[in-house]
Amino acid sequence: IGLTYPLCGFIIKNFGWRPVFYTTGTIGMLWCVMWYFLAYNTPHEHPRISPQELEYIETNVSSEIKEHQGMKIPWKSIFTSLPAWAIGVTTFGRIWIHYTFIMQGPSFMKNILNFDIQSNGIISGLPFICSYLASVLFCYVADVLVQENILSLTNVRKLMTASSQIIPGLLVVLVGYMGKEIITVIIIW
Repeated sequence: IGLTYPLCGFIIKNFGWRPVFYTTGTIGMLWCVMWYFLAYNTPHEHPRISPQELEYIETNVSSEIKEHQGMKIPWKSIFTSLPAWAIGVTTFGRIWIHYTFIMQGPSFMKNILNFDIQSNGIISGLPFICSYLASVLFCYVADVLVQENILSLTNVRKLMTASSQIIPGLLVVLVGYMGKEIITVIIIW
């Protein structure tokens, strides 16, 4: 998505809106063809895996995973688990914000901040690119926190989940109160 918005803005500005559908459709079809030929359900099914790589994967799969294959899904435990509900609620909030950016972001950039289509595409794509870069950075920070015994794995997961949900939620609300302070809005965005 982070690259699609700028690409579509460029195409619309220079070639009109119709080529956007052909371009993104062609990219989607190529992705599907690549996925069909390159992705497999298990390492055993992959035709180009070396015996050494297959052995490495099989010896490093957790015995816990091997023991629980074919186990029935404990639906009652899942639906009565507070951590499962917490994950569900935070995931709902994250997806809500994600779709707010996808659906309303470009309209906000056009109608409120008065950006042209190409600038709109670039700025609407930035949150997704920044999100990717931040996830790489925070994964590294999380690893350091666990490896240096600063926080337990459970506490790192709670901290990262909470901060990745609460901070963006507050920032989205804050954008609504910034008016036409374009630089501030873009930084918060």
